[in-house]
Amino acid sequence: MQVGIPTVFQVNISVSQFESPELCALADIALPAWAYCIAHDKRDPGLLDFAIMLDETLPPANIVSHYHPEEIPDQFNGRLIYRYRDKGSSAWMKRK
Repeated sequence: MQVGIPTVFQVNISVSQFESPELCALADIALPAWAYCIAHDKRDPGLLDFAIMLDETLPPANIVSHYHPEEIPDQFNGRLIYRYRDKGSSAWMKRK
């Protein structure tokens, strides 16, 4: 199996591109995280486990930035934590 470098893209997408059920599902996840931050005087809710499928190609202008996290939940390996190390070596860890 070939392993690559994890890459996360930050994108700017108009709310009009989402269907109502997707927006409701996102609100179900984001609002409790936001409320928890307010109640516990935190600024960052952390990673929200949510994905949205687009039916059309995202124009390059919508990509705001990208980064390579050293740890990321592996969606294809039981959400174990994938830890990237230089030169392609890797290790999977149990969920935190």
